[in-house]
Amino acid sequence: MSQFTALQNVLDRVSKDAKEEILGVLAAALEESQALMTALEKETKKEVQNILTDAHRQADTLTRRIVGEAELSARNKSLQLIELTLNSVFEKSLELIKNDPASHSEELLEKLLRESLPLVESDQLRINVTQKDKVPLSRIVPKISKEFDIRMVIDEKPLDSSGGVRVSTVDGAISYDNTFEARLERVKPVLRKKLSQILSGGA
Repeated sequence: MSQFTALQNVLDRVSKDAKEEILGVLAAALEESQALMTALEKETKKEVQNILTDAHRQADTLTRRIVGEAELSARNKSLQLIELTLNSVFEKSLELIKNDPASHSEELLEKLLRESLPLVESDQLRINVTQKDKVPLSRIVPKISKEFDIRMVIDEKPLDSSGGVRVSTVDGAISYDNTFEARLERVKPVLRKKLSQILSGGA
């Protein structure tokens, strides 16, 4: 074999080995690239799912908030309606009471006064009534005063009220308001509850 032929064989072998090595590197790189693309695709899908889940969660939260605010607004409007209704009923009731002669009778004044005495324990009391009720009260006080052994003074300043009595100690430290307005205010919670039940469809 000539030297030229031997050299040619060596070059062919080196060229073949280099080619195989390059093809091997390319194949490995391609496989690694495909694996990377697959992993990246999975990660992208996962991230997209996380974004969608978070979006749904935010939408649910926003929906609950909107519903909650709507329910709160409806409840506030319902409470406002109840108060307006109660105030209207009270105003009409007080007007009727004020103009009803029976509301200024001696019998009713005596009943209201007797109710008030145990709540203001003192041997000296000041009784306050409207100008209209001063005369009938003056006929009641002597009898009640003697019966309970209490000194009672009718306040000269007339009570600004639709009727009833306000009883207090002489120094004003203890007082009980038994006017028609005060009595209505005391039953207001009960009436408010009943109105609320009516508006909500209850019994």
